[in-house]
This record gives sequence, C-alpha cells and structure tokens, in this order.
Amino acid sequence: MEVGIPAVTAAEGSPTLGGVLLSAWSISSVLAGVLYGMRPWPRPLHLRIPALLGGFGLLVTAMSLVGPTGSLTVLVITMIVSGALITPLVTGNSLAVDIAAPPGTATEAFGWLITAATLGIATGQSTAGLVVETFGPPVAFVSGGVAGLVLATALWLRRATLLPPAEGDQMSAKPLSRHDAS
Repeated sequence: MEVGIPAVTAAEGSPTLGGVLLSAWSISSVLAGVLYGMRPWPRPLHLRIPALLGGFGLLVTAMSLVGPTGSLTVLVITMIVSGALITPLVTGNSLAVDIAAPPGTATEAFGWLITAATLGIATGQSTAGLVVETFGPPVAFVSGGVAGLVLATALWLRRATLLPPAEGDQMSAKPLSRHDAS
C-alpha cells in the first residue's frame, strides 16, 4: 500500500494524491476502530480475525484493477473500505495474543507480535518496491492481497487456537511456577 499507492498516483500525474489517499486510508482505519470499540461483535474472535484478514486481502487484490486500463476510482473505494478493516484486525490480534499466549507470557508474546509486524512491514515494503519497479503497482497489490488471503486461510484452519480457555482449565487458572515447568 505505502509503495503501490504513490506509484499509481505518480503515474496518473498527481504524486501528491498518494499522500492524501494514504491519509484517508488511515482516517478510515481510525473511524472504523472507534465504531468497532463501541459495540459488541456477533462473531467470536476466532471467526472474526480470519474473516477480517480475508476481506482485507480481497480488497487489496481488487486494487490491482488500477493502472493504464484500470480505474483510480476503484483504488480509492477499495482503499477506504480496506482501511476500515485495519484497526479492528489489529485490535483482534492483540486480543488473540492474550488468549493464545501461555499464562504469564502475554507481554513477551505481544513484544514478538510487534517485532514480527515491524519486520513484516519492512520486508513487504522493500519487496513491494522491487515488484512495483519491475512489474508495476497492480502486481504488488495482487501479491500483497494473495499473501493476506493465504494467511487468512491458515488462521481459519488454526482458528481453534484462538478459543478462550475453558472455565476451570488448570493452565489458565494460574501462572506456571518454577516447579511446574520442570
């Protein structure tokens, strides 16, 4: 997104539009995050996260319809809608860490989540730069979207790992002590 959008708008003759669109993308994320936090959700987290990521992957893939034969309007619409999925997805990821991490390790697990996200973003942006330069922005959008869809499928297949621990579950009842670990 951060590489493909400016490349598209520069090719369309308006390089500054890229920054405006990325700002609108962020604003839609914040507004959706506020709405997301204001109401209970009808689906549990283990079903919601793969659906949010799958929707995001589909929308990013749809951005490939831009370029010389595509529509800048499609890009703007899919950006705004996909942006609305970001904060709910990141919030869900944070909640998932609390569920999936062994007792007493949530802080470390959250640190690893942030580290992985930072490395993934850095790798994705540098790779997207190469893809955009070699094949053009539409291919970068497709590859990013497909990566999201693959991850959404993996999360769907492993969704049971995001189920909250059952009441009375010994592992969730207390943190492990030194004696429990041996």
